[in-house]
Amino acid sequence: MHNLFAIILIHCNPTSPGELWNCFKENLCDDLHHCLTHVPFTIADPTEEEVYDYGLYLIDCMLCKNGRSLDAIPQMPVSQMAARWEAMEGNLLIAEQLQYDQQELQQIVDIGVFLLNNEQRAVYDAVVHDAMHHDEHRPGHAYFVHSAGGCGETYVCKMIASKLCAEGKIVLCVTSSGIASLLLPGGCTAHSRLKIPILIHEDSYCNIKKGDVVHELLKATSLIICNEIPMLHCIFWNALTAHYVIS
Repeated sequence: MHNLFAIILIHCNPTSPGELWNCFKENLCDDLHHCLTHVPFTIADPTEEEVYDYGLYLIDCMLCKNGRSLDAIPQMPVSQMAARWEAMEGNLLIAEQLQYDQQELQQIVDIGVFLLNNEQRAVYDAVVHDAMHHDEHRPGHAYFVHSAGGCGETYVCKMIASKLCAEGKIVLCVTSSGIASLLLPGGCTAHSRLKIPILIHEDSYCNIKKGDVVHELLKATSLIICNEIPMLHCIFWNALTAHYVIS
C-alpha cells in the first residue's frame, strides 16, 4: 500500500498529500510492524512512531528512484530516522544492482560473446577492461558507439553489462526514454536514476547530495551505459557534472 501511495504522489499530484497520509497511514503501514520484527531489523516491539517513520522512509526511497523526494512535497512529513533505516538495511539501490544471478549472466556472456563481430568485440574488450581496472589513480574513459540502426549497439551494451554484473560489478543502464530502458538489463531513464531536472537549462544541476543513496550508488558504480544519448538534451552532462560530488 505504501508503494501505491508513492505512485499517487509521483503521478497524481494530490492537493492535500499530508491529509491523505494522516487519514490512511495506518492502512499504508499495516505490514511494516511485522517487517521491523524480522531480519535485518529484528526490533522486538516496534513503536507506532517507528512503524510510521519507516513507512515514510520507504515512500521516500520510491520517490527518489523517480527523481522526487518527500521534502519537496508540501505538507508531507519526512522520515526522522532515515539514517537509522539505511544503516540497518543498507543501500537499497546498491542491493538492487547486486541481486543478479551471476552464474546465469556468465552463461549468457559465454554464448553471446562469440556472436560479436570484430568491431563489436573491440568495443566489448576495451570497455570491459577499462571498467574492470579503473580506480582513483587510473580513471575510466568515455566511449561513444555509433552505427546505423539494427547494427547491434544494444546487443553489445547488453553483453558488456552482463559481463561486468557477472563479475559482481555495478552497471547503471540508463536511457533517454522509458521504452528504450526495457532493452537493457535493469534499465531506467537517465532522468530518474541521475535526478536530472525535466526542465533543464545551462545552470541546471542534478539533485544528488553527498552521502545520500544515489551518491553512494554512483561511488560503487563501475560503468554507466547511456543508450540513445543523442536523444538527450545537449547540456545533459553539464547538469550531471555541474555539482559533481562523487569522490
